[in-house]
Amino acid sequence: MVLSQTLEFPPQRQLWDQALAPTLVVHGPDASALGRQLLDQLGVERLELDPVNPVTLLDALAQRGCNQVLWECGPPLAAEALKHGCVQQVAAVIAPKLLGGLAARTPLGDLGLVDVNEAQQWELHGVGRLGVDWLWELGVLLVD
Repeated sequence: MVLSQTLEFPPQRQLWDQALAPTLVVHGPDASALGRQLLDQLGVERLELDPVNPVTLLDALAQRGCNQVLWECGPPLAAEALKHGCVQQVAAVIAPKLLGGLAARTPLGDLGLVDVNEAQQWELHGVGRLGVDWLWELGVLLVD
């Protein structure tokens, strides 16, 4: 499944090869007509949502019988999924490298938090190695 507000992406991608795996593309109402036409010509299933956000996406997927989603996404969508409570587990790969400055990318977009005490508490489920990188497995901390 691919989520795109605008459907502006290169047409030559393995994602669109339905022989490899069926792909569902979810988009917003303002998606480009050219993108819609291309996907239709390639036989790629499209689903329009309004609004396009993690909650409406999960609702639509649940209606199709999909109750488990792996979010592999950029910082803005990751932050939105976390803000809306759409994430129960996190697998974070941490490279032993340091980046800094305003131009440094982070794995999460703005969560709107100004105090560390406002941050959701996660429970560490495991730590492992992936080559030289670390894998942290976290789960939502359930409070009784």
